[in-house]
Amino acid sequence: MRRKWRKALKITTKTCAAVWRAAGNITAFLGAAMIGIIWLGVAFHLTAERQISQEAAIQNSGNLVRAFEEHLVRSIKEVDRVLLFLRAKYEEGAATFDFASWKDSDYLFSDITSQVGIIGADGFLRLNNGSSGNRVGDFGGS
Repeated sequence: MRRKWRKALKITTKTCAAVWRAAGNITAFLGAAMIGIIWLGVAFHLTAERQISQEAAIQNSGNLVRAFEEHLVRSIKEVDRVLLFLRAKYEEGAATFDFASWKDSDYLFSDITSQVGIIGADGFLRLNNGSSGNRVGDFGGS
């Protein structure tokens, strides 16, 4: 009877060892599969984050371009307004035109325009509203 039990015990031990080995292989496979799934999830998440970041960067740069455009247009319109106003006043009476009367005008000078001058056809500064008086200088460029 002992032999039968020993024989049965050996078979059971061999079977258990084979089952444990097979289970170890399955566990290793499942572990590797889980690691692969985790890497795929991380790659998907990083791809989605990259796409979101790119879209946000495009939107932010578009906003900056629009703000710069609005500022530039406002600046050019302000300078144009001042020059048109001064031209009209100068054409009304060039001999009686005086910058001193316009020096403190809020309408003429703002945060954009701080100094205005009239340069003659010969390239010399004829009039200006600068604080150092009417300096005559050559702005002819040649």
